[in-house]
Amino acid sequence: MLQRMCKKQDRLLHVDEKDTVVLLTAPVPGTEKMAARTLDILYRSDAKISVIDKKMLSYNHASHEEIKMMISLLKPKYIIPTIGEYRHQYALRELAKSLNYEEDHILLLENGDVVNFKEDEMYVGHKDIKVGEILIDGTSIGDVNDFVMKDRELLSEDGVLLLVAHIDPKKKSIIGEVEIVTKGFVYIQSSETLLEEIKALFYETATPFLKSKYISWNEFKREMRNEVSRFVYQKTKRNPITIPVLISIEQ
Repeated sequence: MLQRMCKKQDRLLHVDEKDTVVLLTAPVPGTEKMAARTLDILYRSDAKISVIDKKMLSYNHASHEEIKMMISLLKPKYIIPTIGEYRHQYALRELAKSLNYEEDHILLLENGDVVNFKEDEMYVGHKDIKVGEILIDGTSIGDVNDFVMKDRELLSEDGVLLLVAHIDPKKKSIIGEVEIVTKGFVYIQSSETLLEEIKALFYETATPFLKSKYISWNEFKREMRNEVSRFVYQKTKRNPITIPVLISIEQ
């Protein structure tokens, strides 16, 4: 928000040389880089910046004494810390024990644990809830295959290279030109030499398969993919997804 205001990108508020900005809170742990960048942008706005000394700032979280006061006022029967890391929850449990709470009235839970209340009894059930990151992909939720995600990662980094060839299995010959289609790999107009070399490698790799008595299409594609991928990496240090498309036709 402050960055947008300083860059005059916010729809309603802008910060300029007529303004004074007072920073009253310390950065939240984990956001130090963002805070430093925001402070730098603030100074570029020519506004008057006042940064309060950290020693004068109160913590963003309640102190031990404040938590004790809250527990004393509310007098809860059970205490279940839910915020922070385990060490923070552990510290709160020790604090509650210092206020004479029994062990079985304080619960430290793991993500997915289910707390049950039955009459005057509280306990963690045997069944838990599956928790964690959930990947949403279109209309499907949580069932995206790891191989699919790996392919997408490769596509985003090095693109895809398609090799399309029409082959007559009776005459054992390639009909017409081999067509090369690239997406996110190289710009065709400025990479004609590389593409011609890939075509030449295609013909060279295809020759033994076309001379054999029967064409093993799966082995043909696998060998073509391996050879072209190896060559492309040697030339460009990139590893696009290489897909040979072999179309069997008879003239």
